[in-house]
Amino acid sequence: MQDTDIGRNIMDSCTCKYLYHVTDQAAATGILKNGISPMIGQRSRLAGEEDARIYLTEKSSLPYWKQILGQATILQIDASGLETERMERFGYGQYAEWVYDKPIDPKWITRSTTQAYLTDAKHRELCLSFVDTISQISILFARYITFYDDDNTENKEWAMDCFDYCQDVCRTMQYVLPHLNFHLVSAKDLRTHLKIMGDGGCTLCDRYEPWLATADHPMRLWQLLGRHALKTKETVWLYNWLKETFPRRLRVDTGGWTG
Repeated sequence: MQDTDIGRNIMDSCTCKYLYHVTDQAAATGILKNGISPMIGQRSRLAGEEDARIYLTEKSSLPYWKQILGQATILQIDASGLETERMERFGYGQYAEWVYDKPIDPKWITRSTTQAYLTDAKHRELCLSFVDTISQISILFARYITFYDDDNTENKEWAMDCFDYCQDVCRTMQYVLPHLNFHLVSAKDLRTHLKIMGDGGCTLCDRYEPWLATADHPMRLWQLLGRHALKTKETVWLYNWLKETFPRRLRVDTGGWTG
């Protein structure tokens, strides 16, 4: 499953001897017998994927994908049985994945005994990276509500693209976020991270101030997800999750978003 397109780096050359597939025990039994076929699974549908793919990863990324997917079974794939020209790598900072569009014969697949666990420090970094993703979701929604009825057709189309992408990523977050332990992120960790990301950039805590407008009590970008008239069930879910996960912690002053 692709995490999101946000912040990804694309590479095409695979030099790994082995790649890995993270799944559940029931699916692993069938894969070892019949192989893996490209498909659009439940998580891929949530992310708005339209092409049937197989999702693989490198050994160094296994701890991240086990945590993100909430799955513990690892299958090892001998990369010599794959057509490397049909592979594409997507990097997401700390971790990466490979996508492949052809069936993989079971003769190339074995059960892996690799131990893959995140340290608390790396888990904390992963959680903060998803805070950044939520910041970008909040910006997408702000762009949508600002330009959806713009007189300029290009701006209006751009706003709808932002909305569609925002919806896809929100649905992905509904699956992923419950698998992460945000108790590892202290109030100080969160405040420091948001201050750093807001220095020259925008975060979910930016005040909503389009066209340099000012208000006595402007909403934060994350608050728009649950309070604006154009909110959706997907954005409301994320808004409620933020309130429950970071109670009274999202008051960090990171500036204003002006559109």
